[in-house]
Amino acid sequence: MTDDKPATDRAGQAAEPSGEPLAEPLSASLDASLDDTLAKPLAEPLAETLPEPLAEPLSGPPPQPAAKFPWRAWLQASRPSFFVATLAPLLTGYFAAVKYDGRADVGLFILVALACFLVHLATNLCNDVFDHAQGVDSPDSIGGSRVIQEGRLSPRQIKLAAALCYAAALGLAVIVIGDRKPLWIVAIFAALSSFFYVAPPVKYGHRALGELFVFVNMGLIMTVGCHWALTDRFDPRTAALAVPIGLMVAQILYFQSLPEIETDPAAGKNTLASTLGKPRAILVQGLWWPLVWLQIVTLWCAGLTAWPALLGLLTLPVHWLLVRKLNRATDWLKLDNYGWLVRGLYFVNALFLIVGLALADAPPPASKPQPPIKTAPAAKPATTVPAAAAVEPATPAAPLVEPSEPAPATEPVEPSAPTSEAKQPEPVEPETAEPAEPEAAAAIEPAEPGGSAPTAAPSEPAVPAELDEPDSAPTTEPALADPRNSAVPTTKPI
Repeated sequence: MTDDKPATDRAGQAAEPSGEPLAEPLSASLDASLDDTLAKPLAEPLAETLPEPLAEPLSGPPPQPAAKFPWRAWLQASRPSFFVATLAPLLTGYFAAVKYDGRADVGLFILVALACFLVHLATNLCNDVFDHAQGVDSPDSIGGSRVIQEGRLSPRQIKLAAALCYAAALGLAVIVIGDRKPLWIVAIFAALSSFFYVAPPVKYGHRALGELFVFVNMGLIMTVGCHWALTDRFDPRTAALAVPIGLMVAQILYFQSLPEIETDPAAGKNTLASTLGKPRAILVQGLWWPLVWLQIVTLWCAGLTAWPALLGLLTLPVHWLLVRKLNRATDWLKLDNYGWLVRGLYFVNALFLIVGLALADAPPPASKPQPPIKTAPAAKPATTVPAAAAVEPATPAAPLVEPSEPAPATEPVEPSAPTSEAKQPEPVEPETAEPAEPEAAAAIEPAEPGGSAPTAAPSEPAVPAELDEPDSAPTTEPALADPRNSAVPTTKPI
């Protein structure tokens, strides 16, 4: 049975709460006595028998955990939220190849995409290194990935990673491009542009040229280059599709420079926004997206995209919100919190444009009828076929001449070569030899003397000369058919 009364000691009195502090020194003294009598005598012999690492006392600082790979720091340095700027141009080029050429190698497209992503990653890493070295990305600024300023990665590590990315991209370019020199020129220009974005001595990103080069590299070159690598040809329709893509990518960079419109010039960096100033920078931001939508509507009117591309106009309220934030901003550094809205505008409009491209009715490409036109010169041998047919009937004419050699028909030819008779075929031969080629005329001349007639017949290579001989044969037969010639009965059976 349980009892609700308080516990009592041996004297039968209730234990007072004040007795608890008295128990603490008793327990401490008891633990010390146990350590002296039991723990130490047992621990010392055991420590002598154990190896040194195990014999070390357990007291002291805890062992440090093994260093892990700082994958979170590398993920922060890569800035994956900006990779959508590379994905949209590549998908546009791929679907353009499928739509306009009816084919696209998926494996080759994956290699192209890997090379482009590696160059983009190397660009981000180089920006962190050179902006940190030039004092643009200071601990008080907001630019860059901040991994160097936070001490998570060293500049040496980032330089090594950027070099590896460029080397891997070069290896993929060798596989994809091969010996196509125009593509090599484009690829080398894009690689140098990515490196010298902020790298001295060029650092065009510090000279208000960043948006222009981004439009060219990540808009035109990526879209057209991807289609070119997959189809081995240039299509101007792909370049037209690349214009709004390039404008949207450049818009991401432009808006990212607005929060530092005052701090960048102090660090020696002149962006397009800082060059324009706040009032004009707000005006350009307000006109940028309407220009993009105008390009998309133009593509739809031209039949290069279907109606889903126009759904991007539904993002107009987001653009209006951004312009309103700019007009009311007092601390422009806080505008960095709205950068995800610009990237969202880019993603949605680019996605609708790609869907419209995939669903559009491909117009009859001007390049597809071109291959038959290019192969038309191959029909030139057909023009030589009639010539060959003319040679074939000329070959049986040779046997007619050969049996005439043993026949006495050659004998009447020799005595029948008076000047009066020889003059008759002479005007006929030049008339038939005038339309003939000079080679044929040269072949007829050695046949004029009577003694060389049998030798000239096999040496005549020209076809027109053989064709002219049967024409002249009927003219000589009536001359030999005169009753004055004794060789008439011999020529008739021939």
